[in-house]
Amino acid sequence: MILPLTADIRYLHQLAWRPAQFAHPLWLAAAGMNTASYHYGRSVVMDRALNTRLNRLRHFPQQPLPAVLSQQQQYQIVKPERLSARCLALGLVYLQCDDYLRLRRYRQQLSPLLSESDIQQLMGMGYRGHLPARLSPAQLLTTALRLGKALLTTSVVTVWYGGHCVSRYRLYRDHFLCPKRYPCQLMVG
Repeated sequence: MILPLTADIRYLHQLAWRPAQFAHPLWLAAAGMNTASYHYGRSVVMDRALNTRLNRLRHFPQQPLPAVLSQQQQYQIVKPERLSARCLALGLVYLQCDDYLRLRRYRQQLSPLLSESDIQQLMGMGYRGHLPARLSPAQLLTTALRLGKALLTTSVVTVWYGGHCVSRYRLYRDHFLCPKRYPCQLMVG
């Protein structure tokens, strides 16, 4: 029996076999690539070589990838269209302010990326922020999204799949409130 190739399986295989397409600049640098001049898709030969090098660095995949994803595995795959929403949620949790989720003027600003059910889910997770609101409603979306991306792309979080390292991130927490004091370039690979 031949199973259909679902979008989730296709995306998992792209992440596994074409890591250079999605890699954070720190991974590219670890592979010896000049990140300022490299753009995926410009050179098929370079892309292939870099994909091979990154897979060797990650020791991934060392086993066959699944043909079908379980329900839990489907939830674990973050597709690009939901990555911004998850980064925003991460930033909101990190800001530790209940008002950003409870007050209508803030919730309306979040609506481009988070649905009402997304906000309810964040509140239902038992999240209780103790800090006062320091951002205006107009600043909230940009700041929380920027913070969530910074936490994602700069944390020492290692993503594992099947016992093998898929991705790594480094953590640096304090540069989002004082951007003039802690300038940074935020990128999600």
